Amino acid sequence: MKVVITDDLFCTDGIKEMFAAAGHELGLRPCKTERDLLKEIPPANAVITTSARFSDSIIQSLHDCKIIVRCGVGVDNIDLEAATMKGIYVANTPGLYVEEVSTHVVGLLVALSRKIFLADRLVRTGDYDFSLIRPVLELRGKTLGVIGMGMVGRAVVEKTRPFGFSYLVYDPHLDASPDIAGLEVTTFDHLIENSDFISVNCPLTPETKGLLGENAFGRMKPSAIVINTARGAIIDEPALVKALESGRVSGAGLDVLVEEPPGADNPLFRFQNVILTPHIAWYSEEVIRKMSLAAGAEVLRVFREEAPQCLVNKEIMLNRP
Repeated sequence: MKVVITDDLFCTDGIKEMFAAAGHELGLRPCKTERDLLKEIPPANAVITTSARFSDSIIQSLHDCKIIVRCGVGVDNIDLEAATMKGIYVANTPGLYVEEVSTHVVGLLVALSRKIFLADRLVRTGDYDFSLIRPVLELRGKTLGVIGMGMVGRAVVEKTRPFGFSYLVYDPHLDASPDIAGLEVTTFDHLIENSDFISVNCPLTPETKGLLGENAFGRMKPSAIVINTARGAIIDEPALVKALESGRVSGAGLDVLVEEPPGADNPLFRFQNVILTPHIAWYSEEVIRKMSLAAGAEVLRVFREEAPQCLVNKEIMLNRP
């Protein structure tokens, strides 16, 4: 069997040894464009990817592919309907990044509230006038709003408890009586109107696309800070730019953007009260190893005529004996 990895980051020694021991061929084919994919992917019996976009046309070119595994949790870069119709399993590797993403949220929160990034710039220019980085916020007694209470949202709550926050949680899939103490499960409107910090940890769906738009930003506290480590499109970026320009929000920490990488003319670059990181909240060397091995294990299951453990397009099972 031929297995293709489209991202060199995940072509680890561990996954190479895994497929060598099983007698399968593993090839690294870095693919950045649809043209790359059409050239390199069609002979594959399995694909392991993270950022490559598998459109309907790409999936139709896969005549012998049994499974596409995305290293990560979100599969919005894969046309699930086309894969299902083609009889291709789509799997992911959830839960392996919780520590990293939740830690990144805390890092952005602290950096923005303490203005650490601006203070660093002052020192580098020989300026010790700390009045230039006002206001610096005390965290104790503030309210953290958490949108999405999955594994990452819960980890964010636990890691920020020592700061003395109160918590508002919005998650339409969450029971009104969560198993984590000290949380107030509330409506989206109440959360955005009463939170000092807002952490976006929900998946991108038709319902959450543009969830934080002009109306939402208009009802936030002017001191509010928004942190997004989920998916860029959950935030309406033009609306965020307007809110920053008008002072409707105090700042933003964004690990994800609608366009990645962003164009040189992205207006968010203009704001000193915005921290941008290159979609790395999930990243650590440990996670890379764990994700690559988890993806490889899913491929080997399918080669043994078993279903993936972390199957995303579960409706494919309806058409199987």
